[in-house]
Amino acid sequence: EAVAKFASELVEEGLQVQEYDWDLDMHFVEDAEELGPLTAQYIFVVDSLNFCFWPTDGLEYEHLAGLLKSVIEKDKDAFNAVALARVTAEDLLRWFSPWQIPQIEERALRVQEVGQALLAHFDGLALNMVKAANRSAVQLVDLITQHFAGFRDHAVYQGRQVAFLKRAQILVSDIWGAYGRRKPDIFASHPCAFTDLDQLTMFADYRV
Repeated sequence: EAVAKFASELVEEGLQVQEYDWDLDMHFVEDAEELGPLTAQYIFVVDSLNFCFWPTDGLEYEHLAGLLKSVIEKDKDAFNAVALARVTAEDLLRWFSPWQIPQIEERALRVQEVGQALLAHFDGLALNMVKAANRSAVQLVDLITQHFAGFRDHAVYQGRQVAFLKRAQILVSDIWGAYGRRKPDIFASHPCAFTDLDQLTMFADYRV
């Protein structure tokens, strides 16, 4: 209710809603226009690693996105599901050199998890998981949290199960930003043009 009230107040104040600007320069989107699979693989890897940077002074999200973009530009097979399932901490250290990225062993497990689940259930392709959601952002969030334990950010608070699902929703938003909004002429059939994007919740920056 508070979010809806605040949004209404912004509209009343005459604030114009800006088009969502997913930074196409920072991110890999080489095959997004053709609905190719590499961009989705890249996004799944980025968002599986998008947590807890602050122990390393100066390390920010743009370094994560940019360095991983360089990895897939140099080797188009770097993020195939077989490679992801076998990723080691040493691989991640090479990807992020010269940065010393924190929680390197945990991050390796999260990437392995993506590769293993994609191989087991989606023929190795993140884009197949997206297509399985039938153009539903909510259903894709459910699929992500069902198959990737690292995206299940929930806890018990005062005896009640509380789910945030922040990074799962960011992943869905990123898929839409890279693919879905880029083809308005075929919106009715584009698998990444979600029909219920407005059902995602607000989600905070991880430093909040």
